[in-house]
Amino acid sequence: GFDLDAHLEQGGVAFRRGEKIVMRALVGNQLALTLSECPLAGDQKLSPHDETRHLLEVTVPDTVELRGWISMYGAGIEILAPRALRKEFADTARELARRYAAQ
Repeated sequence: GFDLDAHLEQGGVAFRRGEKIVMRALVGNQLALTLSECPLAGDQKLSPHDETRHLLEVTVPDTVELRGWISMYGAGIEILAPRALRKEFADTARELARRYAAQ
């Protein structure tokens, strides 16, 4: 009776931080190409934003792994929503800048 797809859809192998979130982000063209080939979820939408970025809209589980995935792309992704996730990354960026400031 075990349904692997349902288990994965519910974040069964991830460290959840909350419910699913609707994430909006600006992603670089290379990441947009990767996401068009390997979508994060079935409802993912990618649309051109400007010459170098696309707007990503997708519903994803709010997990520790999501944050790792976002961090992996550094400046190649800008979180627009949800506001709390954007603030979390902005706070982290400020702390990193403070720690790595030239002395």
